[in-house]
Amino acid sequence: MPPLFSSISEVNPSKAQWSLKVRLVRCYQVPVFQKNTFSLECVFHDREGDRIHGSIKKDEVMQRLKPILREGHIFAIKKHDVIGRLVAIDSPQNKEIEGRPRKLIDIVLEDTENNKLPCTLWGDFVDKIIVYVENVGKEPFIVILQMCRAKRFRGEIRVSNVYHITNLVVNGDLDEVTEFRKRLVMEINTPKTISNISSASTNTILEELSKNNIRTIEQISEDNQVGSFWVFAKIVGVESSREWSYLSCKKCPKKVTPVGDKFYCERCDRFDVTGNLKFDQ
Repeated sequence: MPPLFSSISEVNPSKAQWSLKVRLVRCYQVPVFQKNTFSLECVFHDREGDRIHGSIKKDEVMQRLKPILREGHIFAIKKHDVIGRLVAIDSPQNKEIEGRPRKLIDIVLEDTENNKLPCTLWGDFVDKIIVYVENVGKEPFIVILQMCRAKRFRGEIRVSNVYHITNLVVNGDLDEVTEFRKRLVMEINTPKTISNISSASTNTILEELSKNNIRTIEQISEDNQVGSFWVFAKIVGVESSREWSYLSCKKCPKKVTPVGDKFYCERCDRFDVTGNLKFDQ
């Protein structure tokens, strides 16, 4: 019987799942550059003396875990990567993020119980997934995203790759892929083909709009009806307890200062007539 926990020295990108039993030896806060927040840094070691470092940057996650993470205590840490069958893919898109052009593509993965997970791939992963879909073998395409990022967007959980960290594996020679394929073969459902996200999403929106559920703000305020409605409106202002966006320099992410009809970047020591709107995460 294989051991219940792996050692830190055994952790590697080729293994999709592992569990660690470690002791927290140091926990400390580090100021986040250009933000009035902190990250929580943790150093763990196992019984063999090997160490691993963890970083928690999201404030809501930090507040939830900080009372639990006590130095000297032992923790079990499990890592389960995302694995699923590729069932939908969108066309590649080019967007400008923080003044730089970025390529992205949306895909949908599905497990053996028909649970779907939207994923956004950035950068080189866009070309990689397209090459597999267009040129490599036959379906199904079993996709593994290792060390990815999960985030709630528009009410649903989505995952995306993290630059320089995430590993994308398609139809890899891994035990997890073999086991996933076996479960697919056991399914009674009709085989599925990869669909296009754009056409499916457009039809859904058109169906929603055709249900006569478009309202004005005044109608929603006066009507006590419970339901979901579409409201076409212009955003005239945003109220927030903290600064959730700012205008940054076009050359660097530093916040600019208004000076007359221009904006000044202290880091670059330069003026510009415009800046880039940046959103705080």
